[in-house]
Amino acid sequence: MADHDGRPVALITGASGGIGEKLAYEAARSGYTVVLTARSEPELNRVAGVMTTKLAATTIPIAADLSDPASIDDLQSELKRRGLQVDVLVNNAGFGMNGAATDIDRRQQANMIDLNVRGLTDMTLRFLPYMQSRDAGGVINVASLAAFMPGPYMAVYYATKAYVLSFSRALASELEGSGVKVCVACPGVVDTRFQERAKMQGTMVTKTTPSMSAEEVAEAIWTGFQAKNQVIVPGISNWMLSKLVKFIPGGIMMKMIKRLHAPVDGE
Repeated sequence: MADHDGRPVALITGASGGIGEKLAYEAARSGYTVVLTARSEPELNRVAGVMTTKLAATTIPIAADLSDPASIDDLQSELKRRGLQVDVLVNNAGFGMNGAATDIDRRQQANMIDLNVRGLTDMTLRFLPYMQSRDAGGVINVASLAAFMPGPYMAVYYATKAYVLSFSRALASELEGSGVKVCVACPGVVDTRFQERAKMQGTMVTKTTPSMSAEEVAEAIWTGFQAKNQVIVPGISNWMLSKLVKFIPGGIMMKMIKRLHAPVDGE
């Protein structure tokens, strides 16, 4: 369903910065009315202002905490009130935390699951039926290169992204042959505020792993989605690692990741 100006609607979560903001730009350039959502209303308004000024895009910022089911209810109600149906859903909202699982606050780790897993699943299952009714549109779920392996010192985060990869691939299979596209994006290290929030500063992964810009990653994701690719791994080195990981003995892989994420103040 188009908006009142005849344009399709894209809903981008985690759109207050980083990959989500750049994906919003990609959607706007493709002719979508873009609904931006994240917890920070000031940052959403900033992104909306930039998009309106630079791209002459129609943007609708709606603040929501997608780790809270009631907040998702409110978001859906607000879209209905505005007469908007979602043609493309981008589930980008999520966060990680670095450190030993028993040292990180338990409630924060549970909240990570609420946002990265439950919220993403809820959003997908709410908006996918409309796309199926039209046999058009699609869902982009943003996972991570972490989805392909366990992650000592980021145990919960890696596990949530493994869920996103599995869930998305299964949905893509269910919808194969229809006009609805489901894809999962698995970027590696990206230059965003993610590392700061995850308390990864100073770890080996931030010092030794090549990174990509959020703009490069968003462009690769949007291009892959348009090409109907089910799994998108931006960056040739990341793509190679996603293929090689299955051939690396589990014990060796775990030691490598443990070293990369080891907290700077020791275990």
